[in-house]
Amino acid sequence: MQRASTDRRDFMKAAGVLALTTAASSLGMRGASAQQVPYSSGTEAPKLKAPANACDCHMHIYDVKYPAAPSATLKPPDALVADYKQLQKRIGTMRNVIVTPSTYGTDNRVRAGGGAVHSINSGHHAKS
Repeated sequence: MQRASTDRRDFMKAAGVLALTTAASSLGMRGASAQQVPYSSGTEAPKLKAPANACDCHMHIYDVKYPAAPSATLKPPDALVADYKQLQKRIGTMRNVIVTPSTYGTDNRVRAGGGAVHSINSGHHAKS
C-alpha cells in the first residue's frame, strides 16, 4: 500500500510541475525560436508580447556608402535596414523612429536613403 501512494504522489508532483512549466512558457510568448541578430546580445523572443503597432522609439542605421561627418568620433560598422528588420521580427515591433546618428552630423541621407523609413515600418507611413 505504501508503494502505491508514493507512486501516485510522485505522479501528481510531476504532473503539477509539467503543468506549471507549460503554462509559464506559453504565458505571453510568441512562437518565435531563438534567433541571433546582428548587434543584439539576446536570441530569444521577449517574454511578453509587444502590443499591436508597437513602436521602437530610437534606432540608428549605419551604412558606409554614406560619408561620415569630418568631426565624427564614432564610426561603427554597417548596421543596415535588413539587420534591424531581423530584430523587429524577434521583438515584435511594427514601427520605429529612425534617429540620425552623430556619425553623420546633420546629414540625414542615411536615414532617408533607400526607403529606410518605409521598409522598416512594415508598410506604415512614418513622418520624417
